[in-house]
Amino acid sequence: MKVNNPFVYHVPVGPADFVGRERVLSLIFSQLRSPSRGNISVYGPLGVGKTSLLNYISDPEIAARWGLDPATFILCKIDCQSLGDFTPDHFWRRLLRCMSRMLDGDLQDAVSRLISQDRVGFEDVQDVLDELDWSDRVLVALLDEFECVVRTETEVAEQTTRHFLGMLSSLGRRTPRVFSMIIATERPLTTLDDSLGGWRGSPFPTIFISQELSAFTASEANELFDRALAGTEVTFSDGERRFILEQTGGHPALLQAAAAALFDAKLRGMAGPELQAAVQRAVAEGWANGSGTVSTVRGVELDDATGIVWVNGRQVENLSNKELRLLELLYNNPGRVCQKEEIWQAVWPEYEEGMEDYPIQKLVSRLRQKIEPNPSRPRYILTVWGRGYKFVQS
Repeated sequence: MKVNNPFVYHVPVGPADFVGRERVLSLIFSQLRSPSRGNISVYGPLGVGKTSLLNYISDPEIAARWGLDPATFILCKIDCQSLGDFTPDHFWRRLLRCMSRMLDGDLQDAVSRLISQDRVGFEDVQDVLDELDWSDRVLVALLDEFECVVRTETEVAEQTTRHFLGMLSSLGRRTPRVFSMIIATERPLTTLDDSLGGWRGSPFPTIFISQELSAFTASEANELFDRALAGTEVTFSDGERRFILEQTGGHPALLQAAAAALFDAKLRGMAGPELQAAVQRAVAEGWANGSGTVSTVRGVELDDATGIVWVNGRQVENLSNKELRLLELLYNNPGRVCQKEEIWQAVWPEYEEGMEDYPIQKLVSRLRQKIEPNPSRPRYILTVWGRGYKFVQS
């Protein structure tokens, strides 16, 4: 009889197979149940389970077990990557369509009329939230791959992004509290919008409680093994479980891949060193495919003598003198926060008194455009809010 491998990797797990994350889930659901209805930002590397977490939370039956009444809470999950060429109108329409599937009666009719309009604007969304308040309903927007809405490739795109985040920030603080957001990103929100330069009003990340999704604990890993292996007649010894945990560091996607490899190897009759080799091959392939937290790229290289800069072996052209001065300061102080005053002295020594933050923010943005693989998700030059910037070699 053919035995199916019960371990899932390369795709998110469904709510029925979800394990662990009790502390994060407890925080999220307690915030949603609270009258203050907080906003939560979840971040972590590729494959750590962010999408699986949002799928779990947005399942109405699961949410009801955690105390969210289905008659009150409307849980709308949006994959921002699927929005394509992002515009605020596109986003609002997707959110309203998701809502309409969970409504009935007058509320559904009102939302359907908005969707049929030529344009859906911020004021329309506020009107919908007022309708929800009168109907004792609460909308929770679960936004996966949120990086995809932060566009800075042109001045128009940057202005659109800034305006959109401002609208979301306004909704996230709005009273009465009938709207909450749960946002998933690879990096913390504090590093996500720093390529946008200066802000008017409170920065977008300040309205969120930030939670990192880290590696599985030994207890969570064993729960995964036990549930997956139940009814298969295949067992993992304590030593094999420890070996998988050691090899993967508890990273969920790598853990699943390693367990799948061990399961298949056992079905093929392998034993001893062959089993360990199968696990190690799966883990190596997982790292190579981008799972986990370790980057395989060479990173940024700067020749102080010549001023030549390479990123992942590619020479960077057309760095301005100010951009090079900034990079030299950050590059030669890896991991240390360079204060804004220090940046002024290094880049604009002619201005003894310093100036406003905005020129520094624009200079950082321009440098990121030239050295970051994805400027909207900085890998090398990170913002430390209220203090300055630091260089991190991936």
